Amino acid sequence: MSGQDKLLALETVAFWISLWPGFLKKTAARAAGGLILSFSRTKKKTAWSNLRFAFPAFDYRTLRWIVKVYFGRFSLGALELLEFYARRKNPRWILDRFEVRGAEPFFKCRSDGRPLIILSAHQGHWEGAAMVLGTRFPKDTAVLVKRQSPEWFFEALQNLRRAYAITTFDIETEILKAAHWLKMGKILIIVGDQGLGMKNPEAPFLGRTVPTPDAAFRLAVMAKAVVLPGLTHREKDKWILDAHPPLFDGASEGNYLPALRNWNDLLGRYIGRHPADYYWGFKRWKHCRERNVLLLHDGSPGGRDIVLEFAALLRGELPESVLTRDAGITFKNSARRLILQGLLGFRLDGVIPYFNLFPAFFKIDGEGILRFPCQTIVAYGREAVAAAAALKRLNGAKVIALTKPPPWAFPYVDLKITAGEGGRNAPAGSAP
Repeated sequence: MSGQDKLLALETVAFWISLWPGFLKKTAARAAGGLILSFSRTKKKTAWSNLRFAFPAFDYRTLRWIVKVYFGRFSLGALELLEFYARRKNPRWILDRFEVRGAEPFFKCRSDGRPLIILSAHQGHWEGAAMVLGTRFPKDTAVLVKRQSPEWFFEALQNLRRAYAITTFDIETEILKAAHWLKMGKILIIVGDQGLGMKNPEAPFLGRTVPTPDAAFRLAVMAKAVVLPGLTHREKDKWILDAHPPLFDGASEGNYLPALRNWNDLLGRYIGRHPADYYWGFKRWKHCRERNVLLLHDGSPGGRDIVLEFAALLRGELPESVLTRDAGITFKNSARRLILQGLLGFRLDGVIPYFNLFPAFFKIDGEGILRFPCQTIVAYGREAVAAAAALKRLNGAKVIALTKPPPWAFPYVDLKITAGEGGRNAPAGSAP
């Protein structure tokens, strides 16, 4: 099937969907979300992994509710995008689907003739929000885009944007054209949340230090533009477009790194209020370079001494940017210990993959352990090893089990750490 045939099929499907009443679209979106949740193991696993990274303190029921609503709203947004495509010859009707809040700073910048960068994210209906601005300000609205595959799908999106009077610039080849567009006092929309590679500056995002795209702030400096966040979420039958106060003014500020951190903080708080509206389908932390180490012991004085000795060894070998924390782990009561020891033998592989065992079975003697961003968990003692396996399901860290007292020798990321005398010993740890 050629690209043109696929575009024709898409237009036919979009036409029929545009005839559906609202309740039918909602029902179809819930059904589509349920099908994705049931049959797409990859998408489900990615969403669960991202949510556990973002909200490690949430229990299983809360995460399950967020995932279910997320897939339903994502499907609803896709169906509405098809409806936007079918009704593209009469674009002003889209204004009834969105409600704009807090737009005073936006209109002030427009009245002053300032170039505006609307900094958005994969939150709510970001494509629809761009179409609203294109409809309200035709010939003055542009979007910075990245080419997508397949080609026919990208071409369909481009046709849709053009129908709503949106100009597009390729982020890889047309940055200078985008800067010239801004210098004419126009509007540029950039979807600038985390995930575009390792070349961007790092800033905290939902508890993790991640590369954060800085194209919006660089363009603001080049064109002396104002950066104004605009984010969307769903309320009842409408999408809400929230405009926020300006983050950065390229005409009066040069260092944009504080504004970049403020952007991640603002986005994190907004996602916290509307978690089911964020797009969790990307691997949001695949470029995360948190290499911190969490050291767990079984709460006994001997176990703690061994862990502290091991921590001292690590601190002598690792860069200063890598943090280490230690905590004692014990079962909440003997019944819970018996369940894991007797029924599961401390092996958690057979447990329901998305069940949050950690808060149900274990108690911790340290504060904030669940929110400590780490890449590696080192555990000494059978209880600590079982707890580390459960904690791994919350934050996706690698687990290294110390199976005996020192000396040790095992790899930590790209380092070889050795303790004791007599050359290299056989590795005493394992990374399940």
